[in-house]
Amino acid sequence: MKKTITILLFLISIQSFACSCIKTNDSFKEKISKEFKSSIAIFYGKVIKKRTYKTNQDYLSSADIIFYTFEIVKVYKGEISKKRIIIKSNRGNQACGYSFKLNQKYLVYANYYGIDQENVAKDDLFTSICHRTNLLKKVRKKELRLLKRYSKKRKQRLNT
Repeated sequence: MKKTITILLFLISIQSFACSCIKTNDSFKEKISKEFKSSIAIFYGKVIKKRTYKTNQDYLSSADIIFYTFEIVKVYKGEISKKRIIIKSNRGNQACGYSFKLNQKYLVYANYYGIDQENVAKDDLFTSICHRTNLLKKVRKKELRLLKRYSKKRKQRLNT
């Protein structure tokens, strides 16, 4: 009985710390539009480096931060003037972390890292599994066309 209660409490505690993303019934186009508006940077690029910042030196944690260096191929949104950029994500799905693989190309939707949005460096960006970030070869061509259109409209608005 005691063992059963312990296992039950453990399973409940795992669920309480699991990642939870908001799902909507929006159309595909609406989802892209909303993500475009809410993201600070959107680009596609190739992962060329991975580095881990361990929050605890004694063990691995889903709270560990992984620094991924991307070689930029195309920018849809954001002030990305460098050819390389670092995107942060948590280690595991439990903390909503996106796990990138080296030498693969991804479409990345990124936001500022941290809570204090006003005092953050412009290149301090993160992504998660709750964003539309995905392996480029899994992204629908329609999504890339929409991003191109939204990007063009945004540039026109900024130039007027």
